[in-house]
Amino acid sequence: ITLQQLRKKFNAVFIAIGAHIELKLGCEGEELEGILPGIEFLSKVNLGQKVKIGKKVLVIGGGNSAIDAARTALRCGAETVTIVYRRSRLEMPADPAEIEEAEKEGVKITYLAAPEKVLGTRSKSPKVEALECIKMKLGEPDESGRRRPIPIEGSEFVLDCDNVIVTIGQSPDVAALGKNLGLNVNKWNTFEVDPVTMETNIAGVFAGGDCVTGPDVVVNAMYAGKKAAISIDRFFNKHNMKRGRELEGPFQVAYEIDIDGQPYLPQVKMPSIKLSQRKSWDEVHTGYTKKKAIKEAERCIACADCCDCQLCSFVCEPKCIDYNDKNKEIRLDIGSIVVATGNDYHDPREASEFGYARFKNIVTSMEMERLLSSVGPTQGHLVRLTDNNVPKRIAFIQCIGSRNMKCDIQYCSRICCMNAIKDSLLIREHYPDTQIDIFYIDIRAFGKGYEELYRHSLEDSNISYIQARPSKVVGDPETQNLHVMFENQNTGRIERNTYEMVVLSSALLPSKESSQLANILGIETDSDRFYKQKDACAYPLDSTREGIYLCGGAISPKDITDSIAEASGAAVRATSHVLDFKKERKIEEIQQIDTTGEPRIGVFVCQCGINISAVVNTEQVVEYAKTLPNVVYSDDTLFTCAASTQTEIQQTILVHKLNRVLVAACTPKTHEPIFQETMAKIGLNPYLFEMVNIRDQCSWVHQKEPEKATQKAKDLVRMGVAKARLLNPLDIRELEIGHDVLIIGGGVAGIQSALDLAGKGFTVNLIEKEKKLGGRVAQLSTLYPSFKPGSHFIKSKVDELKELGVNIFTATSIEKLDGFVGNFDIHLKTKSNGKNVNSEVKAGAIVVAVGAELYQVPKGDFGYEKYANVFSNQQFEELTAQGKDLLIDGKKPETVAFFQCVGSRGEKGNPDCSRYCCQAAIKQANALRKMGIQAIIFNRDIRVYSRGAEEMYRNARGKGVLFIPYDVEKPMQLKGKNKVSTVIVENKHSGKLVEYPVDAVVLSLGMVPNEKENDYLVELLKIPRGADRFFMERHSKLGPVETAMEGIFLCGCSQGPKDIADSISQASAVASKVSALLSDDKISLEPIVSTSDPNLCRACGECVKVCEFHALELQEIEPGRIAAVANEALCKGCGSCAAICPTGAMDVRHFTDAQIDAQVEAVFVEYKS
Repeated sequence: ITLQQLRKKFNAVFIAIGAHIELKLGCEGEELEGILPGIEFLSKVNLGQKVKIGKKVLVIGGGNSAIDAARTALRCGAETVTIVYRRSRLEMPADPAEIEEAEKEGVKITYLAAPEKVLGTRSKSPKVEALECIKMKLGEPDESGRRRPIPIEGSEFVLDCDNVIVTIGQSPDVAALGKNLGLNVNKWNTFEVDPVTMETNIAGVFAGGDCVTGPDVVVNAMYAGKKAAISIDRFFNKHNMKRGRELEGPFQVAYEIDIDGQPYLPQVKMPSIKLSQRKSWDEVHTGYTKKKAIKEAERCIACADCCDCQLCSFVCEPKCIDYNDKNKEIRLDIGSIVVATGNDYHDPREASEFGYARFKNIVTSMEMERLLSSVGPTQGHLVRLTDNNVPKRIAFIQCIGSRNMKCDIQYCSRICCMNAIKDSLLIREHYPDTQIDIFYIDIRAFGKGYEELYRHSLEDSNISYIQARPSKVVGDPETQNLHVMFENQNTGRIERNTYEMVVLSSALLPSKESSQLANILGIETDSDRFYKQKDACAYPLDSTREGIYLCGGAISPKDITDSIAEASGAAVRATSHVLDFKKERKIEEIQQIDTTGEPRIGVFVCQCGINISAVVNTEQVVEYAKTLPNVVYSDDTLFTCAASTQTEIQQTILVHKLNRVLVAACTPKTHEPIFQETMAKIGLNPYLFEMVNIRDQCSWVHQKEPEKATQKAKDLVRMGVAKARLLNPLDIRELEIGHDVLIIGGGVAGIQSALDLAGKGFTVNLIEKEKKLGGRVAQLSTLYPSFKPGSHFIKSKVDELKELGVNIFTATSIEKLDGFVGNFDIHLKTKSNGKNVNSEVKAGAIVVAVGAELYQVPKGDFGYEKYANVFSNQQFEELTAQGKDLLIDGKKPETVAFFQCVGSRGEKGNPDCSRYCCQAAIKQANALRKMGIQAIIFNRDIRVYSRGAEEMYRNARGKGVLFIPYDVEKPMQLKGKNKVSTVIVENKHSGKLVEYPVDAVVLSLGMVPNEKENDYLVELLKIPRGADRFFMERHSKLGPVETAMEGIFLCGCSQGPKDIADSISQASAVASKVSALLSDDKISLEPIVSTSDPNLCRACGECVKVCEFHALELQEIEPGRIAAVANEALCKGCGSCAAICPTGAMDVRHFTDAQIDAQVEAVFVEYKS
C-alpha cells in the first residue's frame, strides 16, 4: 500500500514506520558472506535462532549497539572481537561503563580508524577474510558537537576477520511508501515535521517516532504519537493545531541542571559475576544490595523535567491532578482589584562569601523553620545535615541581602531579627546545651510584645549578640564545621568563631511576577521593584491606579500582623467601589429531621489519606464503633472533609435515619463547622454533632506505636459516642442590630476609619475629646515622605469627612454606655460655649481610636526642665516648623544631639519600641543638615522599618549625621550650668569616655497610653489591657483589630505605637471588620452559652467575678430573690462560670456537666457488645 493510496481513502494519515533499515558501510566488498547487520544479529540471538560466528569478529561503530554486538559475539563463540571506531574514546557515544565492561571481557577497540574495503576469498561463494581500514585524525567539530574525522592519506592497514558486524545506525524504509511522495526528508533520510503538530509539509499527513527522529527511546515515540493524535483531532475539527501548545516545543529542549552546592559522588559500583563466568548467557550484573541501592539513589539531584508519565495523577488520592484539563480564558466583571502577591526570598548563593550550597551545614532561615517544624523533614528534630547530630553551636547571620547596596536591596526585610530571636529561644528550649550567636547590624524588634521576647533572649546566657556583619564563612572539610570571619564592632578586632551550623537570614524580595503584573494592571513599581503607593503616608493601600489596591508583602516586607491588618484594610477600600454594605438575605426553608426518640448515631472515621491510616488501623476503629451503644452505622472514608464525602454523609443520614453524627478525624477547630453545615443543609440540627481528633492526638503523637495509637483512637471514639448520646438540639437565636457606628477618637486612625465606613453608606458618629480633630499628626511640621505639613493633611481628611456626612462631635466625652454588640446606647457630653450639652446616639459597633500620648519625662531626667536647651521631640518639631529659622536663645546652633528611647524599651514608659522615634529623629536631623547644623543621634539601635525609611537613614549618614551607640546600662552624662554644653558617652569600642560639645538636646519620647482616659474606657467598655497598658487585641495575628468584646474594635495607637501609614492601614482594617459585622439586619448568636438554674443559685457572685466577657450579672429575678443571669449576646461559652460555681447552678449548653461526666466515665469503662 502506497501513501498515495492511503490519502485517497483517508482524510489524515499518520506515518510511524520506524527506522528498521540498517545503514551500510558503503564500501567495496560489502556484499560478501560474513557481513552481518548489527540489529539483525542481536535480534536473531535474542530470539534463540542459530547464528554462525567465526573465531575473529570485527564490529564497526561506537554506540551501545556496537558494544552489545561485541559482547554477544564473544558469547556466541568468537575468540577475538575488535571494535573499529572512527573517532577517539572521548567522542564514543556508548555508555562509558558499558565500554569498560566490554574491555574487561576481552573486547579490543581500535580508535581513529574507518573501513575502506572488505577483502574476501576467491571462490564461488566469496567470504570475508579481512577488512582494509584507514587511519583518521580529528578536525573541527561537526553539527553533533564532535570533532569531524578526517582520513590520513597513505595510512591504510588490514585487519583479519571471519565476520564483520555493522552497527552504524538505522534509517526509515521510505521507499516502502511508494514513489514521488512529495514529502520533505533530510540528509539522514528521516521526515521533516513541525515539532509541535507533527505535520509534514503535506497538509493532513503527519509523522512521528523513529522515522522522524532516527533511532530513539520508546517514550519519545509514545510522546510523538500523543502529539500527533491531538493535532489530527484538531485537523478534523478545523481548529488551530498550535494554539495553547507552545510549551510542547521541539523534541530536544535544552535546559540547565542546577548542580550548585551538590557534591560529586561517583556511581555506586554494581556487583557482577566473575569474568570466568561471562561466556554464558547469565546476567552479568547481579543487582544492588539494599544498602547500596539507597546509597546510589541518594546521588539523585532531581534534575529531570516532567516526563508526562502521569503517575502523579494515579497516586494523588484526592484526585487534584487532572492531565485532561486545558487552559481556560475566564472573563470577570469586577469593580476593583487587590494585589497581594507577597514576597520571594533572596537567593543566598548570590552572596557567595557566605558559602550557602557549598557547605551543607549552612541553611537559610526558612530551611531552619522547616527543620524545627513537627511536620518538617526531620519531624522537628534539629540535626546537622552532614552527620545527623544536634549542633552544639549555631550562628544566625542577619541581613543576607537586606540593606545591601551590592545586592541592590536597599531596604530592611523587617521580619528577620524576630525570626532569629524566636528560633533561638525555641532551639534553647529543646536543646539547653546549644550555644547561639546572632550577628546583627541593628536589632529591629519593633512590633507589639517583640521587645519582651528580645529581652528574654538577652537574659539567656547561651544566646549572644555580636554586632558585626561577617565577611565570609569557610567550611572545614574534616569536621564539616564552619568558620565565621568578622570584625567585632564592639571591640574593633578581626575575629574567627567556629560553629557547627550557620543560619542565613535572607532578604525578602518582591514576587518574581511583580513587574509583569504591574504592566498588565497598569500600575507602577518603585525603584525597589515593589508596587508603588499613591502616597506612602496618606494612602498606604492605594496603588497608582484608582480601583487597584495593595496589601502585605506586595508593598514591602511585612510581618504577619501587619499583613493581615492591611489585607482587611484593602478589602474595605476595594469593596467601596462595588458593594452596598447590606447583603441580601436568602432564607431557604429546610424540613427539619425529627430527632426525638432513641439516639441513632453514625460514626465516620477519616483516613486523612495516610495522615491517620498509616498509623491508626481505621478498619479496627470502625468495627469497634459498631459495638458501642446506639451506633447504627460506622464506616471509614479517605477524606471525610472532601465535598464528595459530605454528600455521602448526607445520604447516609437520610438512609439510616441517623439523628446524631460523630466524626473521628483531625482538628475540630477548622473542620467542625464544615460538618455542622453539611448536617444543617438536610435538616439535622448542627449541634447534634460531635468530633474527636484522632490525627493530632493519635497518629501524629504515636507514630512509632501503631497498636497503642489505634487503641487510643478507640478510646476517643468511645468517649465521643458517650457524649453524642446526650446531645440535644440547640437553636441559633438571631438578634436585630443597628447599623450606626461610634468612633471614639478623632486622630488620623479614627478619621480614616470614619471615612471608610461612611464611604460604604454607614452612619458614623465620630467623637473627639479635644476641640479639633487630627491629634498629634496635626502638630507635625512635615510628614515623611511627602514633607507636607501635618495640618494640611488633616484638613484634607476632615473636608472628606464633611462631604460624606460624618457626624463630628468635638470636645465630647462618653457619660454612659449600655448594651451589647449590635445594640449599644451611648450618652455623650459635649462642652459648648462653656456649657455641657447632653446627647444620645445608638451604635451597632464601636471603634476605639483614642491614640496615645508622649512619655512625660520626670523633671531632671536627661536634663529635662533642668537645662533650658533640652527639648522634647514635639517641642523641637514646633521650633523647626516650616518657614522658621532655628534659633536657640537668638542664636543658630552648631550641633544638636538626639537622645533615643526616652520612655521606650525600659521600665519607665512603654516597655516596647515606640516605632516612630528613630524615623522622626532622622527626619529632623536631615532638616538640620540642610540648615548647616550638625546632628548627632545617640541610639541603642536604629529601628527604621517603613517604606523608604532605610533610604532616609542612608542619606542621613551620607549627609554627615553622626549615629553614636550607647549602652542603656551606662547612661549619658550632661555637663553645663544653665544649658547643656557637653554630652559625655562611653565609647563601645574603647571603653573610654568621649565628650561631644552640643548646643541643644532633643529627647525622642516614647508613646504611652493615656492612663486616665483608658482607665475610664476599660470600665465603660469592659475591654482588656495588656501588660504594656495599651488595649489588648483578641489575637495578635488572627484578630489584630478585634477585642474580646464582640462589636468593639481597636485601631491606631490605642492598641500600641504605630506610624501614620500603619495607623491608617489598621483603621481601614477596622472598617472592614465593622462592615462585615453590620452587613445584615440581624446577627446570629452562638447557642453554646452559659445557663443558670435559679433554684440552685445562691447569688454568691463568684461567676460574675471570673467572667472576663462581663456576660453575667446578679439580678433580682423576682421580689426578694437574686440570681446570676447570663447575657447570651456577650457570653462566649468558655465555661469559667460553670467551673467555679459551688452549687452546680451554672452549666454550659453542649458541654453540660452530664455530658462531660459521661465522657470521663467512658475513659475508664469499656463498652461490650
